[in-house]
This record gives sequence, C-alpha cells and structure tokens, in this order.
Amino acid sequence: DLVAVHSAQAQTFTVIHAFTGAEDGSLPTAGLAIDRAGNLYGVAGGGGYTGGSCAPFGCGTVFRLHNPGSGWLFSPLYIFHGPDGHWPVGVVTGPNASLYGTTGLGGVTQGTLFQLSPPPNVCRGVLCLWHETGLYQFSAFNNGGQFPRNGELVFDSAGNIYGTTSEGGAYFSGTVYEMTHSGGGWTEEVLYSFGDQGGSGNPYSGVIFD
Repeated sequence: DLVAVHSAQAQTFTVIHAFTGAEDGSLPTAGLAIDRAGNLYGVAGGGGYTGGSCAPFGCGTVFRLHNPGSGWLFSPLYIFHGPDGHWPVGVVTGPNASLYGTTGLGGVTQGTLFQLSPPPNVCRGVLCLWHETGLYQFSAFNNGGQFPRNGELVFDSAGNIYGTTSEGGAYFSGTVYEMTHSGGGWTEEVLYSFGDQGGSGNPYSGVIFD
C-alpha cells in the first residue's frame, strides 16, 4: 500500500501589537470579537488608568484592531476607572454597532455589565474613545450572581443577554443568568445556580445556544 505523506504547511507568527501597560492596557487574557468589516475587538485586564482604586496595575481597557490594507492599527476604545468597572473579561458585538461586555470587578466591587457605543461623529484624533454605558452592577443580594470573570456574552433573537458568573447564586458557586431589557433598565434573572448536590457544573465557562 502507498501511504501519502503531506508535509505541514509552514505557519508564520506575526506580532500585531505588543502591550505596554499604558493607554493600550496589559494582560489581554480574553479572546477577540470580530465585526462584519473585519475589525477585531478585545480587552486588556490591566493597564490603562492606574490611579485611585486602579493602582498599581490598572483597571483595564477595551481596544480595536483595524486593518486598512497596510497593516493592523491598534486603537484604545475605552479605559476603565474603577467605579465603571475593573478587569474587563471580554466583549462581543451587539445591536447598533455597539460592544457589550462584563468586568470581573468594579462597580459595587462585584462586577458590571457594560455597553460601548462609537462616537456620533468621525473622530480625527489619535485617541478616539467610545461612550460607556453601565447597564448592570452584579451583586449577591437575593442570590444574584457576582464576579462574571469568564465566558462570553450571548444574545438571543429578542435581544436578551446570557452569561455566567463565577460566584453568587443559591449555593455561592456561580450562576447562569439572563439579562432582560425593560423599563429603561436591565433585570437579572438567575437561570441556574452551580454547586447543587456538592457540584454541578463549571461556572468558569460561557453559554451557547443549542
């Protein structure tokens, strides 16, 4: 018998951006989101603003990578300052060209859900920050989830948001939650609490639709 042996195609490793810990952030531990135009979006857990409650390692940033054809251009989109969030854990593209994401800390110290919207006018400056809207602050009050440190958000066809938290819930071991928009705000409903019967799942993963 003849055995066909195919050599592996050589891959090229290219550094698109090396983080400095300044306005661009540091510790980009989450994955990237992509929009229809091919732009990449991500978060850096540290860096950015390093004053106040963000000292000394910074509260993190959200950034965009755009390739106009001559190489990738890096742009910080938002720099967290603590009360608005601390340690972003990922973003996804959502309705109206906005980005949605969570921070593992900040707000009332137990994490936030946020929306980033592009500026209404074309920005000519080097640093063109987006507008941040705090949608929800996580709290363990009434068995709510807290510390959404892992997993990406998921939208359904009605615009509801789903995600996970690493702590909180009925057994203090994390939750799967749904965020519903009504009356000008967002309401959290815990769909599942991890930890029942001594352990029933991994609260550090995200959710997907079947």
